[in-house]
Amino acid sequence: RLHALERKEFLRRERSTSVAGEVEYAFRHVLVRDVSYGQIPRGERADKHVLAARWIESLERPEDHAEMVAHHYLHALELLRAAGEPTEDVAPTARQAFREAGNRAYSLNSFPAAVRFYDEALALGAAEDADDADVRFRRARALYLAGGEEREAALEEARETLLANGDSERAAEADALLAEMWWHRGNTDRTLEHLERARAMVEALPPSPGKADVFSQVARYRALQEDNEAAIRIGTEALTMAEALGLEELQAHALNNIGIAKLNLGDLTAVDDLERSVEIALAAHSPEAARAYNNLGVLAWARGD
Repeated sequence: RLHALERKEFLRRERSTSVAGEVEYAFRHVLVRDVSYGQIPRGERADKHVLAARWIESLERPEDHAEMVAHHYLHALELLRAAGEPTEDVAPTARQAFREAGNRAYSLNSFPAAVRFYDEALALGAAEDADDADVRFRRARALYLAGGEEREAALEEARETLLANGDSERAAEADALLAEMWWHRGNTDRTLEHLERARAMVEALPPSPGKADVFSQVARYRALQEDNEAAIRIGTEALTMAEALGLEELQAHALNNIGIAKLNLGDLTAVDDLERSVEIALAAHSPEAARAYNNLGVLAWARGD
């Protein structure tokens, strides 16, 4: 059938394929594609989107296809709703696809896209309370980094939801983000309130990504207040945890904070810490590199260069 459609010039066979070992066809004209698509009844169209999503999920490197999988599930749900058909069979898989697409967008620093995917996941409900709390935190974090107007309310809600589920580590991460928000608003008292609350929640926990994140944030604001010895000590603890856990972005963040504290003390080994922070952040494609470059600029200015 594909060969016949190719002969009639409805389709063309591509010379190169985007999936190894597969033959790829494309419509010769977008209008033919749109008419063909539009003639499929909505219910059948939804089924085909689900089949397409499942086929894409079967390919290697699923993280690279997360957004395309979510795209197909989103269209399937829209079509089922428009046709008045139930969505219960598709919803659990779609929810997971939206969550994974949100995680993928977040990892690429595409924060508004991440928020949209998390919103879709939350709209479908949650399989369990812990899953709902996790998605709410991820959404709040992405919304904060995207500069969304609801970021404070989202972080507070996520924190309360996490605490209700006994997840003090993630709740502490939410507090650390709230501390940063209040710092940018010029409210030092609120910043310290959230930081101390965050630190108290993770102090007794074993090394973890959340604990390393909170300690690194505490070190940052200690350095900015010129409590430099404490900043170096706490920052070094954060760095040790980040290195042991293989968390490159947190390594860059901790080195940055240690560098600031050393700079305040006139310790020129700050250059080594900041340059290493830049190197790690660039390799990890992290915006943390911008902060490290900025601090190197301050250091160069202070030295008259």
